Amino acid sequence: MTLIDLESGEPITIETFEPFSTPNSKISKSSVETGVRFEWIYSNSDLLTTKIENVTKTVKNIKDRGEYFTRPKDAIGVIVHSSDEPSVVACWYGSVHEGQYNVYNDQPKFTQQTHFLGGTQTIFIGLF
Repeated sequence: MTLIDLESGEPITIETFEPFSTPNSKISKSSVETGVRFEWIYSNSDLLTTKIENVTKTVKNIKDRGEYFTRPKDAIGVIVHSSDEPSVVACWYGSVHEGQYNVYNDQPKFTQQTHFLGGTQTIFIGLF
């Protein structure tokens, strides 16, 4: 999946990638918004992005610095725009988020990335 810089619109390559670690959180526990936005993907062709896509859904700061979702029927992936902190997508095959996640992806701040959901049913999108 292509990682795209939201400021320049250019793909991030191994030469331009800047490693990151767990940040000091910029979001307070009372904040409602995380700054992370997303859109469900329903078509295989939409998994391979080459430009900044329009995303309209926002991730709220409900639990664990993000939000848990039940995978929509026919969704095969999710496209995520991170904010001023790195973001994460973690997924479980079951209908609850118990135990270790089954699918995990993280992405740097101010980027767009698509994430394939496989057969997972419970999806967390939030801050790293």
